[in-house]
Amino acid sequence: KARGVNHIFMPPAASAVYSHPGTPWDMYRCDVGFVGARGYHSEHLFRAKLIDFLEKTYHDRFKLIEGLRGHGLNDFYASCKVAIADCFGGGKIPRYWSDRMVETPMRHGFLLSPKIEGMTIPLATFEPENLTDLHEKIEYWLSHESERKDLRSLCASHVAKHDTWTIRMAQ
Repeated sequence: KARGVNHIFMPPAASAVYSHPGTPWDMYRCDVGFVGARGYHSEHLFRAKLIDFLEKTYHDRFKLIEGLRGHGLNDFYASCKVAIADCFGGGKIPRYWSDRMVETPMRHGFLLSPKIEGMTIPLATFEPENLTDLHEKIEYWLSHESERKDLRSLCASHVAKHDTWTIRMAQ
């Protein structure tokens, strides 16, 4: 804006094609999951710490999913109780969030995300890069199934109404 460029930040969007619950599969069943590459931008070192923490804390109750695409992701989310999110900047950049914050609820998955100033999706959140808070929130959501399902439905509905590519392009 200081250089006279008229611009606004466009939050990520998701394809409405994936706006449906998946089918649970035994091979994906887990209490806690993470979708994404173990390695990430060299500027974002928290992901490696996050995955290491989840593996050490949840052992065989945790699954790391790399390279799964399309409707298969819907099946993973249907099989996973609590998916964990991160994003570049670890949630510390106001009004910037990863496409996973849109993609996961669009696919009817439950997502626990870093708290991000200005994020409009009503996701469950934890304090950015705070593993103690993350652990407490994971345990809370694992022990509150009905509440978790209600929030998952609310988020799926919110994203379908506000964050599809069709809506974003109209904006």
